[in-house]
Amino acid sequence: MFRKPFRHVNSLSSPRLTLAMVGLFVLVQGGYRLAGVSFDATPLIHFWQFLDPELLRSRLGESLLYLHSQPPLFNLFLGLVLKLAPGAEAATFGALYLALGLALYLLTFAVMRQLGVGRPVALALSTWLMVSPSFVLY
Repeated sequence: MFRKPFRHVNSLSSPRLTLAMVGLFVLVQGGYRLAGVSFDATPLIHFWQFLDPELLRSRLGESLLYLHSQPPLFNLFLGLVLKLAPGAEAATFGALYLALGLALYLLTFAVMRQLGVGRPVALALSTWLMVSPSFVLY
């Protein structure tokens, strides 16, 4: 009648496994970098979905209030990076997106382990996802 709850699996409990996954992520990202794939910051200037970078730098709160039809939380993120890292925006965005990619890779593995997928299969599938070009593009 009642279903048993998921058994608790401490999926990232092994520091060696986590370190190996981080190393694998760095290796794959380095390979993509050697292949010429790098972070592209030009959409910030050319895409109409984002507020003007100058407005994000100088009038962030007012722009978010009056121009709320564009994605306000993402524009807040963009504006905070533009305000906190003047002159190094592209490098900051690149580092943040790499950190988010690593988190997505580790969390995909952790979710699969929580759902009962075996460790080798979860590692193989999450690594396959991380290596795929669509993951790197995202």
